[in-house]
Amino acid sequence: MKILNIVTAGFFLLMLQAGVAAAPTPCLSGTGDCPVVPAGQMEGAFPAQGAYAIPNLQQPLPWPPDATGVSRSHGAGLMRHDAEETPLSCDELNPTPVTPVPGGKVDTRWHGRTGMIQPGLADPQLLPKTPPVPRLTSFQRYLCQTTNKPLPVFGIAALRASGSRVPLEGGQVAPDYRLGVGDTFSLRIWGQLDADLALTVDRAGAVFIPRVGTVRVVGVSFGELKPYLQKEIGRVFRNFELAVTMGQLKSVQVFLAGQVKAPGSYALPALSTIVNALGAAGGIADTGSLRRITVKRGGRTVHTFDLYPLLLAGDKSGDWLLQPGDVVHVAAVGPQVAIYGGVKVPAIYELSDGESLAQLLDWAGGLDGSGLDGQLTVERVDRQKKRVVEQTTIEAAPGFKLAAGDVVQVYQLSQQVENLVILKGHVAQSLRMPWWEGMRVSDLIPSRQLVVDPQFWLGKRERTQEAGAGEDLTANQLLSKFSDPNNEVNWDYATIERVDSEYRSRLIPFNLAQALAGEPAQDVLLQPGDVVHIFSKAEIRVAGSSQTRYIRLEGEIAAPGVYEVEPGTTLRQLLERVGGLTGAAYLYGAEFTRESVKLEQRKQMDQLATFLEEAAQAQAVDTAQNALNAQDVPAAQVAAQQQIAAAKRIRETPTTGRIVLGLRAGARMVGDIPNVLLENGDRFYVPAIPGTVSVLGSVFSKNTAYLFDGKRELGEYIALAGGPTRTADESSLFVIRADGSVISNQQSTFGRVASLTALPGDTVVVPEKVDRKSFVRSLLDWTQILANFGTGAAAIKVLGD
Repeated sequence: MKILNIVTAGFFLLMLQAGVAAAPTPCLSGTGDCPVVPAGQMEGAFPAQGAYAIPNLQQPLPWPPDATGVSRSHGAGLMRHDAEETPLSCDELNPTPVTPVPGGKVDTRWHGRTGMIQPGLADPQLLPKTPPVPRLTSFQRYLCQTTNKPLPVFGIAALRASGSRVPLEGGQVAPDYRLGVGDTFSLRIWGQLDADLALTVDRAGAVFIPRVGTVRVVGVSFGELKPYLQKEIGRVFRNFELAVTMGQLKSVQVFLAGQVKAPGSYALPALSTIVNALGAAGGIADTGSLRRITVKRGGRTVHTFDLYPLLLAGDKSGDWLLQPGDVVHVAAVGPQVAIYGGVKVPAIYELSDGESLAQLLDWAGGLDGSGLDGQLTVERVDRQKKRVVEQTTIEAAPGFKLAAGDVVQVYQLSQQVENLVILKGHVAQSLRMPWWEGMRVSDLIPSRQLVVDPQFWLGKRERTQEAGAGEDLTANQLLSKFSDPNNEVNWDYATIERVDSEYRSRLIPFNLAQALAGEPAQDVLLQPGDVVHIFSKAEIRVAGSSQTRYIRLEGEIAAPGVYEVEPGTTLRQLLERVGGLTGAAYLYGAEFTRESVKLEQRKQMDQLATFLEEAAQAQAVDTAQNALNAQDVPAAQVAAQQQIAAAKRIRETPTTGRIVLGLRAGARMVGDIPNVLLENGDRFYVPAIPGTVSVLGSVFSKNTAYLFDGKRELGEYIALAGGPTRTADESSLFVIRADGSVISNQQSTFGRVASLTALPGDTVVVPEKVDRKSFVRSLLDWTQILANFGTGAAAIKVLGD
């Protein structure tokens, strides 16, 4: 039993040091009903935040000094609110449910800030040490239900700021400060008596002055100290002068009670006031009064403090200096009213006797810029039986007496501007112009320059500066600058957003170019409140006939460059316009790429990667559930990881947007090119005739290029590379032609690849034999190879055949 008791006691102390108490006992006075320990035995053994009661100990548990230098002795753990302040929200009325763990044991815990028990995840670390309390008062909850506004209590957060907790040590001593035991002051005397003394008030309340004797000074105010000492020393000496300077002051032991965040006994610096004491206690609780704070001294009330003059007007005259033994008591909150709407400081305010609606408006800072100078409503409780709404005016506010529970709404101005029309969207600058009778779109937009985006002129200026500096623009830069549809105005379509007389929204489309040209059917009459929207060609796709097209020609072309073409222009027509091809052009190996195809290829690659990832996860789960032995599970995990890695590489594989034109191997003339309609951003590149054929894959001389010989077959080039290795899969042999097409041994129509006549730029690929289980990994490798050689959508289709 003795060993059990020792173990239990050790476990209990460990819980204490961790700051955990199963059922903390309230400690309210710091004296008789507080838990106590032998002096000096538990010093510093407790965390700086929170205090817990321990039975059968001998003295109040001391609070260690915090960062402000305040030491305190208090144990009201259940009344202490140390939770971090967060913005109020009406969402607290609807706490977020927590889904239980599937198949696990559901525990209950405090959830959120609502103080409600809800099902939670079965994780003990998620359980808070102390249950949070609801942060919305009953009045705030009512406001949430009626106005959906969680109005704050005015001034409640002012004393919770760290700056209000402790006065400055070097502050000036007030004349009404009364000396007490432990205070020190300097006394300098000159004349008939010469002395420079540092005196400390002893426990008897007196100081000793040499050649004068003991002088009792306790209770003497600092303002009266000099004449008082002159009188006492004057009993012995004449013809002298003296000066008194306060030194180190005593600490003031006060007690905070009532509706404060952390009630208890506090040792504060001597110059502490009521505000400092409230700040040291963490401020006033949400249920506390800011207008009925009393100071009790010697068992009677000596002062009543109202925080509103200090908070509203900066009047600190009521903030008394505290004396040892004072009790600061904060009463429960008094009658409250709320005001919201068009005022500067919407909040909940506390009433005193006989205060009017005009005073409430003054507390709220008066009307803000949106406040309607006219009528307002007051929702109030009628004889504690029902709620009614009364209407009054600002002029009648001085005579309108407020009552507990009143909710005042100050009407706000409508957002509608009576005589306004607005221009916005893809314009040089948004406009808000006054409306007049007969105003049309062309009056709002007098010229096209008003709607040209600034980026258009900025790009033009940049191009001019670059040309002036002698810098060459790349084809990509030039094409992007001219072909960006974000910089072009949609002249064919614009809209007017209008609210009709029945407050229904209407959308009126019109042709912007025709409206600016004065076409009556398109130059729409405007009405007050109309909003004219201008769009770019990127925001709303225009018809092909209205699209601007810029095409990039590169390589063995008579005049390579970036060209603007009209709608309906074909690639063949553009090449004829620029002078055709050079004599060294290898038209069969031409690359024709398109942005829309590139995007579609990227989409397909991502879909393939997603499919592989989902299949890998499903296969891993299925294998784990149906594994016959322990070795199957790690193997399945490795396979799944490899497949996921393959999916990642597929996502990272770049796409080119290449379109296979299907040219003949002997094509030489522009007339051999199909009539492909051009789109904005198309690129056509014609290489010179290549002089090599490459062989890749499972051959003895890997990744080697050989001089082209028009008389040789592809099999001869494979032989030049040493021939296939033992692991080569000759049945899957394929060749990537210079035009991007692919021919494989799987296509019986073409016969065997090795017997085909070689063409300039051919790339022969000899795959390795692979286990079908590793097909995905092999597919990935060949996908990378195909991407590196610019295989287009049509080529992939050929491979699939």
